[in-house]
Formats: sequence, C-alpha cells, structure tokens
Amino acid sequence: MTPQPDLAGLELGELEQQLEARGIPRFHARQLYRWIFKRGVTDFDLMTDLSKALRSRLRDEFTLTAPAVTSDELSVDGTRKFVLRLVVGALHGVGENQRDDRRHNAEGSHGPRKLAGG
Repeated sequence: MTPQPDLAGLELGELEQQLEARGIPRFHARQLYRWIFKRGVTDFDLMTDLSKALRSRLRDEFTLTAPAVTSDELSVDGTRKFVLRLVVGALHGVGENQRDDRRHNAEGSHGPRKLAGG
C-alpha cells in the first residue's frame, strides 16, 4: 500500500497537484495552506471553510502531522526564528517578531521552504 502524502510537507504547488490528481478543485489548496501554515491547524475537522465531505475525504487520503521544532533562536533585534521539521527530510523556517507578535515563514507568503541539512 502506498503511504498517504503528508500535507504539512508539501509546498503550495505540490498541494495543488495532489488535489487535482484526485479531482479536487485546486482552489482548496490555498484554503488548506492557510489552515496548515498560517493558522497552524493540523486537524481537518477544524477547517470549517471546507465542506464536511471534503474534510472526510482529506482524512481518508492524506495525513497531516504537527511540525516539531528543531531549532529556536532569538536574534538581537527581537526576532525569534524557528526551524520546524515537517516530514523526514523537509525543514520549514518560521520567524516571529516579538515587537508586534506577527509570524511569517521563511519565504513570506509563498509556502514552506525546504532547507538544506534535513
């Protein structure tokens, strides 16, 4: 049996491809991206802008793992930087500015960044 893809390890384009290959409209990839990478949600049931039928299908066809923090550094300017392990071999950089508590990933709004060394 082929292992289910882990959505947390996919970049936006890969997520679109995975959905399209299953006949799911690609606009749902952006919704999933926001839930996973912007809001940190790893439970399909909490993704309330997706239909119940789609959430059930996603549960059946994919996995969604919570990332593990592999590095946590505080910069002199107050920026806190994390490296998160999403799946084997894929790392994602996240920064948090303590002055205004806004979070951003290593590539802004463009999706997970696969960093070397994973």
